[in-house]
Amino acid sequence: MVIIVVLAAASVWWLLDAANPGQVAAVLGSAHLTPIIAAVVLLLASMWAKAARWRLLLPEAERPSRTEAYRIFHVSQFLNNVLPLRAGDLFRLRSTATHRAMGVRAALASLVAERLLDALCLFAVTALMLPAFMEGTRAPGRLPLAGVLRERPALVGLVLALSIAVIVVFRMGGLGRGGVAAAVPTGRLVALWQGVRGGYRRAGGLAVATLGAWAGSFALHFVLLTAVGAPQSWPLAVIVTAATNLAMLFPATPGHLGVYHAAAAAPLLAYGVSGEVAVAFAITSHAVNTLPAVALGGALAAHRTLRPPAIEAA
Repeated sequence: MVIIVVLAAASVWWLLDAANPGQVAAVLGSAHLTPIIAAVVLLLASMWAKAARWRLLLPEAERPSRTEAYRIFHVSQFLNNVLPLRAGDLFRLRSTATHRAMGVRAALASLVAERLLDALCLFAVTALMLPAFMEGTRAPGRLPLAGVLRERPALVGLVLALSIAVIVVFRMGGLGRGGVAAAVPTGRLVALWQGVRGGYRRAGGLAVATLGAWAGSFALHFVLLTAVGAPQSWPLAVIVTAATNLAMLFPATPGHLGVYHAAAAAPLLAYGVSGEVAVAFAITSHAVNTLPAVALGGALAAHRTLRPPAIEAA
């Protein structure tokens, strides 16, 4: 918990040092509404694809209904954004419907497979776009990436702290003393992989859902760049997506406040964007990625909680 608070505080301090708050407010006040609305639509589409993919990762004979699976997924996103330590992931594992359908171990196997698919897709696209992004940081009139790191030593410390935190979390791992390896038997993951490999239709659905979810995320950040007057660049949008998702790998403050903003602003600063526009983009990106998820997940959670019990016929 101490590491989490330190990272959040360091991120906020760095953001305040990178931009003038008054000018950031001016950029936010002049932001274009149409790209923001488009980004919200893309976010909802991406979340729908991720929910559908998670359901496909569950054993077919044991998976909950489509409606129940979507409810569980969206409520978990709501909890991840309003509570610290990624409480939504624990909800997804411990949810009554999921536990009743297949058990916690099978649900955890689906989460591990989900993370692996995300990591593979994000790594592949980032590897393709990184050379173009690095070339963009050396364009005339832009501060080279190395120059940004020299000018902003706090950013170097932040990246190192994030890396250490990720390593610590993965070393700790899992839901108990044994970590993920003990919680998810190797046989379960092998069976899951064999099921994916053997079912072409299921594998195709997983591929389409994964690519669709990440395409939505990349496009979301691309259109948000236009909302605050930042350069329209697909490599920049991809690197922002990669950086923010890296920042969210480990448990953090509710909604990853501070850490998310620093991860979103850093690529723009490396690309030569002013500090005020970079921070305004980070604030806008965080709001678009968080508020709709909180509203949708909160509404689904409230509907389930407040819904009167069904009256059984005599």
